[in-house]
Amino acid sequence: MLALHAAPIAASATTVARECPTNVSMDERALCFLGTPAGRRALATVGEAAAGDLETRKAHAALTPSFARYVIRTAGLAKAQPALEGASKEAFAKHTGRSLAEWRADWVAAIGGAPSAGG
Repeated sequence: MLALHAAPIAASATTVARECPTNVSMDERALCFLGTPAGRRALATVGEAAAGDLETRKAHAALTPSFARYVIRTAGLAKAQPALEGASKEAFAKHTGRSLAEWRADWVAAIGGAPSAGG
């Protein structure tokens, strides 16, 4: 006789990620992703190379256009371009005179997101 393992369905089900719409502005899409666990993880690397699991990298890709546009509009293209191309904390400090953590926090506030602890 075949023995069946009686695991609760909830324990074996995968978590369904919230789908963020594609037919909205890049800021609205970024804000949607910031409301997800993957988006909150990705926020820690916005402005740098994407890291983490597939969902975190997907969120990073959704956050980056909005963040880059904010930096360009705020700092100007001459300062923003080398900072964004450098994609590091050091590059942002060197080329814009502001820390990457400050840029992230101000960007999240500018698009209507809640400030995160630890910036």
